[in-house]
Formats: sequence, structure tokens, C-alpha cells
Amino acid sequence: MLNTFNQVMGLSMRFHIVYNTSLFQNLECRISFKKLIFPS
Repeated sequence: MLNTFNQVMGLSMRFHIVYNTSLFQNLECRISFKKLIFPS
């Protein structure tokens, strides 16, 4: 029971890390894309 709980927690943590990383990369891409279109 506890083992399954740990596996689920590990999976959700991994998902959060991947999700946040992709979100951050998406933001970075958008910022660099804006700089490309509107060079300051």
C-alpha cells in the first residue's frame, strides 16, 4: 500500500517537473520570439 503511494507521488512529482520545465521553455521561446520581431 505504502509502496504504491510512493510510486504515485514519484510519478506526480516527475510530471510536475516536466510540466513546469516545458512551461518555462515555452515562456523563454515566446520572449526570444518577441525580441526577434520587435528588436529593442
